[in-house]
Amino acid sequence: MKNITNTTVKALVGLFTCAMLSAQQPLIETTGLYGGTTLEVRVSGDYPGEQAIVLAGTPIVATHSAILGLQLVQPIRIFRGQLNSRGIYQFSVNLPPVAWPGSRFAMQAFVKNPTGKFQSSKVVGLLGESSNTTTWQDRTSALPMSAAMSAAASVSPVDIDLDGDLDLVIADAGSMMSAGGILVYQNDGSGNFTDITASSFAGVSTEAAFIVSFCDYDLDGDQDFVAGGGIDSMTAFPYPTRLYSNDGTGVFSFEQEFVSTLNSANNFAWGDIDGDGYAELLMSEGGTLTSSGGVQSMALFNNNGGIFTLNTTFESETFNNTVEETTSIELGDVDRDGDNDIYMSRTDSVDGALNILLINDGTGNFVDESLTRLPQMNNGIGDKSSDAQFVDVNNDGFLDLIVANSHLSVSPDDSGDMLLNYGALNPGVFYDSPTLFPDVLHEHLGIRLGIETGDVDLDGDQDVIIHPHEFFGNGAFPFVGRPVLFLNQGGAQGGAIGEFAEDPNFWVLGPFTTFISYYGKLFDADGDLDLDYYVPNYGGIVDPTNTADHFLINNL
Repeated sequence: MKNITNTTVKALVGLFTCAMLSAQQPLIETTGLYGGTTLEVRVSGDYPGEQAIVLAGTPIVATHSAILGLQLVQPIRIFRGQLNSRGIYQFSVNLPPVAWPGSRFAMQAFVKNPTGKFQSSKVVGLLGESSNTTTWQDRTSALPMSAAMSAAASVSPVDIDLDGDLDLVIADAGSMMSAGGILVYQNDGSGNFTDITASSFAGVSTEAAFIVSFCDYDLDGDQDFVAGGGIDSMTAFPYPTRLYSNDGTGVFSFEQEFVSTLNSANNFAWGDIDGDGYAELLMSEGGTLTSSGGVQSMALFNNNGGIFTLNTTFESETFNNTVEETTSIELGDVDRDGDNDIYMSRTDSVDGALNILLINDGTGNFVDESLTRLPQMNNGIGDKSSDAQFVDVNNDGFLDLIVANSHLSVSPDDSGDMLLNYGALNPGVFYDSPTLFPDVLHEHLGIRLGIETGDVDLDGDQDVIIHPHEFFGNGAFPFVGRPVLFLNQGGAQGGAIGEFAEDPNFWVLGPFTTFISYYGKLFDADGDLDLDYYVPNYGGIVDPTNTADHFLINNL
């Protein structure tokens, strides 16, 4: 990789000064840095035919305000290309016999959208000749005091103030020690957080919320969010779903409520479904592993230049029903045809439900193709699914699925916990892979609630964390239910990519730390490129006052 000159830096700054970055992020995927192999780099974006740029180099501390969301890299190499008809820009680099052992490299992609603005991916880190398993350090004591009192269900690592590091925005559903609301923790760049909630909302107060989800919905270059799922503890009445806009400095203002036939929204997905450059908002109703009782399961709001309109056609579709409830939704291009499709995880209160895959025709209209594209699990009855996440587990360029299912209600043998995409052979068609992802009754994961994925050992493949419900297990103290990390066995593990095994060294907090955890996040808190871990604590069954969130630093 070449050293950069001052002229090159000035050229880059000029490029991005005129092209504000959007939070509708493209995705950059890479293989590992291993000598004698070929490094494969793939950028996926929503806008076929548009320009794509990849920056690669070693990380430094400095950031530049003109390059929003980018941690500058030096030395740097620039790759330029164009998204093809499927929204892909892909290239390869032949690596030397030994690929910089122990050195860390940063990569970030930028894709031009139809409005003329560049959208940035998350920064991806790679470790040369990675061979180490991660170790984790408990940094919970360094969190603000409010992190010990909230009943938090979700956390969003996001650069709210555009200073180049990831801050935390947390949905507090309310507890015995907290009325609930939206908490904002500012990062100093080294993984030290300060509670700035009091100064983060302009003339508005926030209500209890189950989930927050960020997107630059108006394409002005800063991160906005939607919040929902909160319940009034006095009346048991759901709070409305609300949109908050960012002024660019991390101060938020209330913009609007989203009114639909849903009683409440407990899951959100953002994505451009009609190709106009603006992200639509998809929301679903239904608590985790429980039914909702509403009229519809989902609501879709079309985004027209930052103005939202309820899609009444989507509202009346036959797949949008309440016979079996939708617990989560995911947007992703499963068939690599350049548009976003929808995966719905579902359940009912008795024996489970079949999950659904909706295929986009390219204009934002969807067709239910579940019967021909998904395995019909549990003899056609389906799983009791709580959450799902698209992720390419085997680096073949196609999105696979990790699904969180209840193994107390449906046996592991009958559950589809990892569904592999046939890929180029049959794009967007999935099959169950019980031998590749541990398909057994796990002591801590009888009831699985949420999923997080990321490359924790910087070896070029995706690892998986499953979040559980605290439950009684065999009925004896100390009970069970803690997050579990499954390492992808390619790269640093020296095995087959796409095959997973539990990391027994992950949970450093001890066997008595059990609680309900929905949506923890892997993110680089301290600027060293490896992924750290924040897990919200929704509360405990045995001890209702056990609401302290937990923060682990990755010491790779």
